[in-house]
Amino acid sequence: VLKLLVERTNVREKNSAGLTALDIVRQLPAHVNEISARSILENREKENTLFERGMPGDTRNAVLVVAVLIATAAYQGVLSPPGGLNQGNNGNTNTSTGSFDASGKAVMSKQDFYSFMLYNSGALAVSLGLIVFFIPLTSANDFVLGILLVSVPLISLLCGYLTALRVISPLDFNKLIELLAFILLTFIVFVLVKFFMLYFSRRRLCKLMN
Repeated sequence: VLKLLVERTNVREKNSAGLTALDIVRQLPAHVNEISARSILENREKENTLFERGMPGDTRNAVLVVAVLIATAAYQGVLSPPGGLNQGNNGNTNTSTGSFDASGKAVMSKQDFYSFMLYNSGALAVSLGLIVFFIPLTSANDFVLGILLVSVPLISLLCGYLTALRVISPLDFNKLIELLAFILLTFIVFVLVKFFMLYFSRRRLCKLMN
């Protein structure tokens, strides 16, 4: 029964007296069963706060809001890059690429475009990763639900960003691949860290129950 409760409930939820489940157990006499329950709850609470120590719920919510704002600003950067886009209707056919080839491409120099998109894409990838990371998922079931409801839309958003980046990029193919790989790897790292946190959390709980 305790295993099901710990896996499927928020052990930091407070009752009307402002006490969590761990607070209540700590107030009970130290019998053997209660010591076992106390160790399980303490372990669960430590896992939930592994990367949130000193970060109350309000602070975490504020971080999520800031991450969303950064992601919005970074996404706008690829839709409207500094200097704008080549319209291809200026009639200038004496450039090295030709007006047809430059149509829809960023007017920035290749070096400036690469530098801007490197920083901009890093901000987007990290902010999306933080959104995944700080969503309070405390069990494997929550993680699957989070993947379906959060990660899939975020990945779709990221793919849209990458497509827009490819369309407007004046960069050579190799440089473009470097940018795309950097963005994807940064985001994937956050998702994998979140997954392994939940995986090892579940393993430790199983060992305590056995």
